[in-house]
Amino acid sequence: MEQVCADIWFSFVGPDGLGKKKIALALAEKLHGSQENFMSMDLSSQDGMINLNTIFGQREMNDYDIKFRGKTLVDCLAEELTKKPLSIAFLENVDKADFLAQNSLSQAIQTGKLSDSQGREIIINSTIFMTTSTFS
Repeated sequence: MEQVCADIWFSFVGPDGLGKKKIALALAEKLHGSQENFMSMDLSSQDGMINLNTIFGQREMNDYDIKFRGKTLVDCLAEELTKKPLSIAFLENVDKADFLAQNSLSQAIQTGKLSDSQGREIIINSTIFMTTSTFS
């Protein structure tokens, strides 16, 4: 008998961003034995620039990196999930994400597949998503 995994989605609401991130890091440590399979993305970064402490490394907001030109935040997330499917994906400020990112995440919840801007689908059934929002 084949066991099928399903993606898991948690949603944390409230102002304590640090507490939420600590919970996600602890979950990654408990499930995977390290924080290596932890990725973090702030979806409020609507200009395409990535904040510190994200899956993109320790880059400053003003640095320009040619490899991110033309990619959406969802494209970058999909790329990382392709590399590390057994991950904890910590998605901050979902309520502030642009329409396309919110639509992609909504479809991912319904279908178990995350679509990037090119229409490629990534199966996310072994990923745990933790989303945050500051409003209830």
